[in-house]
Amino acid sequence: MVLAVILGGLIGWERERNERPAGLRTHILVCVGSALITIVSNIYPQTGGRVAAQIVTGIGFLGAGTIIRSGSDSQIRGLTTAATIWVCAGIGIAIGYERIYACLAAVGTGIVLFTLIVLTRLDGWLVRHRIHHRITLLFESDGRPLQELRVLIDQMDHAKVKAHQLSITNVPNGAVVQMMLTIPRGIGTRDVAKLWAHNPSVIHHEWIE
Repeated sequence: MVLAVILGGLIGWERERNERPAGLRTHILVCVGSALITIVSNIYPQTGGRVAAQIVTGIGFLGAGTIIRSGSDSQIRGLTTAATIWVCAGIGIAIGYERIYACLAAVGTGIVLFTLIVLTRLDGWLVRHRIHHRITLLFESDGRPLQELRVLIDQMDHAKVKAHQLSITNVPNGAVVQMMLTIPRGIGTRDVAKLWAHNPSVIHHEWIE
């Protein structure tokens, strides 16, 4: 039980430090609770597997409560915290099952902390080498917006410009397409605009800051 407090607390401390929806107390409680239930289930070995499965399933509902959709672009937040809660349950199960698995739980905790701390910094380095822009394109009514859009997206992919969060709205003059572009540093918006400059179906474009 003490080991569950320590290992769950380490993961929870990292989430608490970054002001995430679930922090120190939540992760400790999840880890301790999973370990306690697993220890009690060892009294009846034939049902141990089913108890562990119920823990894994039930903890999913708790993790879902940390996932938040917010912002004008409906950005989803809290997925990593939901995953750490789920992993804490697994660590607690390993601790409570047999003492030999306590080492496995410790290794798992180390991997989680490595992912949250080291890989987060690496991801931050990668993000600094990308720029996000929102663009609005107006396609003329006589064209075929969907087909032209597919061609345009293929061209952007070839230029390492990624398009996501697409929305298409039909208007009297044609179709309005809004999308978020992830542009590598070193490529300007003018360079990206050249991809559709010679497309007769695109009659207007506007960058949205």
